[in-house]
Amino acid sequence: WAFERQPETAALLADGFRRAAEAACDFIERIKLTFDDSEKYLRQANHGVIYLDPMFPQERKAAPQLAMQMLHRLDHSGDAIEALFSEAMDSNAARVVVKRPLKAPHLAGVKPASEIRAKTVRFDLYPRRKLTESECHAWEA
Repeated sequence: WAFERQPETAALLADGFRRAAEAACDFIERIKLTFDDSEKYLRQANHGVIYLDPMFPQERKAAPQLAMQMLHRLDHSGDAIEALFSEAMDSNAARVVVKRPLKAPHLAGVKPASEIRAKTVRFDLYPRRKLTESECHAWEA
């Protein structure tokens, strides 16, 4: 499941999904794009991993590329990511993964169990429970 609550961004994603399907990218068939706020669905989550990829804050030394500047103008989420993170942490997902700028503080001040660092981003990892056998093999079909 992929959720997007900003209508313009959701339209761009839907167009990308359509183009991927036309190009016979078979992975796209396994992703369901939903135009809605994911927060209300997180409590119902009963699967392996919740991945949160929020819009990064605009405080940067160098201006981002034009496309990213446009996405920032469309984003009106404010501090909603902390509420989304809280819902994810209260869900029954086995793992919560949050993509963050490399030097950004941890969401809600919650230190992750581990993190994966790249050149400009990091992925904060929050294990919640053990993955089940079926969750480990869900994408093999």
